[in-house]
Amino acid sequence: MIQNLIDYKIQQRQKDHRSSGKISPSGLGSCFRKQIYGMKSTPVTNPPDARGLRIFECGRLFHEFVQQFLPRGKTEVLVETKMIKGFVDYVSDDTVYDLKSQRSDAFWYMENVNYDVKKEKYNNWLQVACYAMLLKRSKMSLVFISKDDLCIKEYTQDYEDWKEELKKELFLISQWKMSIDLPAAKPRLYNGNECQYCNWRTKCEVDNEIKKEEVK
Repeated sequence: MIQNLIDYKIQQRQKDHRSSGKISPSGLGSCFRKQIYGMKSTPVTNPPDARGLRIFECGRLFHEFVQQFLPRGKTEVLVETKMIKGFVDYVSDDTVYDLKSQRSDAFWYMENVNYDVKKEKYNNWLQVACYAMLLKRSKMSLVFISKDDLCIKEYTQDYEDWKEELKKELFLISQWKMSIDLPAAKPRLYNGNECQYCNWRTKCEVDNEIKKEEVK
């Protein structure tokens, strides 16, 4: 009974979500076709299941827990232009911060001496770089939180080191948004396994088949 009540409430919140039609910083670095589907409010064909929604909800709760200790008025800062819309978890005088909660095994794996946070979290860096650009901050920080014990790791980089990567990403997305064609379906996250987590997986497969027929 309790599980059903929780799942129902989370599902209702999910239904209330609407796309702004703009570039979402949190989507940067992911499959370009997926980003275009999202911006154009393409109906979802593969929505997250109840467990997936609960995982998202846990992330939201951890965000709120950490944000309560931060200065008021500097969390969940709306960043919006004609092209882009997003919310920054925390903003200081010179740095933008994004909070990422993780399972403890993934969190402690980052202790590995060979772990390359720039490569492994490429999409997350593009996200905070976008915030840094729009809010004119010189630094950007990813803050990882272990869900089991609230241990925290912070990684900070200079915006200048990501400026060109961000410009390239935003240019490509803006070009595809204006095109009548779809970009190729090309997973860029999770070691090539992005498709299995995509909310438009079935839609993408259908579009691929249509394209094959048009080529014949």
